[in-house]
Amino acid sequence: MLTPKKVVDLVVFGQVIRIKHEDEQYVQRIQEFINEKVETVEKSQKASSTINVAARTVITLVDELFSMQKEKEEVEKEVEDKAKRLIEFIDSKGVLK
Repeated sequence: MLTPKKVVDLVVFGQVIRIKHEDEQYVQRIQEFINEKVETVEKSQKASSTINVAARTVITLVDELFSMQKEKEEVEKEVEDKAKRLIEFIDSKGVLK
């Protein structure tokens, strides 16, 4: 059974953004994560305007996302290569014949 979605307020940059989601705690985690990133950008950059901080935060998050996606792809390739070698080894020994 699907959990009904609730309207949840997400506060970022002091702005309330209403979204529908079934898990309020998940939305809270998103809010905390975004606000932590914003705070980090504000401290590390001399970005004066809200839009500048928002843009730099988005760039930081997208960079992290792309890095994680690349790392995931590399791990998946490594697992595939090892599985293939293991299958070849098993086949060469005639273990499952």
